[in-house]
Amino acid sequence: KTSIKLAFSNIHEYVTDETGNEAMGTAMNDATNKKKEDRRNDIYNADSEKASREKAKDETLTKARGVMREFNQRAGKIFRDHASSDHLKHIRARLEDGFTVEEMIEVIDHKVKELKGTEDECKWLNPTTLFRPQNFERNLDWARNADNIEIARLTKEFRKYEQSNPLEAADILSKIRKLKQKRNGEPQGFRIREHRP
Repeated sequence: KTSIKLAFSNIHEYVTDETGNEAMGTAMNDATNKKKEDRRNDIYNADSEKASREKAKDETLTKARGVMREFNQRAGKIFRDHASSDHLKHIRARLEDGFTVEEMIEVIDHKVKELKGTEDECKWLNPTTLFRPQNFERNLDWARNADNIEIARLTKEFRKYEQSNPLEAADILSKIRKLKQKRNGEPQGFRIREHRP
């Protein structure tokens, strides 16, 4: 009986060892497979991120070319818009900084109005100067405040003519209304009510 019990316990240990080794081997295979899968996912994610960056880069280039076309049209210039252009580089950088195409066109319109036909046109009315990082925010601020400055100037002029020349005053008031509509983004037929005490 003792030898059978010993033989049985040896078989049991052997089976246990064998099962333990198989379990250990399965765990190792699972870990290896997990690492391989993780590497495949990392490669896939890197490719997806690269494709996403390339798509964003292409979209930015398309928008920058649109801004360049608008600049050329509004300023009466013929700057090229090839991908390696220094001018496009500055426009693309501002787009990547989070500025919108509309903000860029706002700056273009303001600077064209300010510089077109002056001695400074050739020197300052170009995309590199307008969209340089140290210039763009200042230009945008000036463009946004230009209407307020013009409204203040016209208001002063309106008060001057209000009593002496009512027709001139009415014309000036019409200009003020149009500027306020433009500044507030109101449709051009919208009537602003005067608030008089």
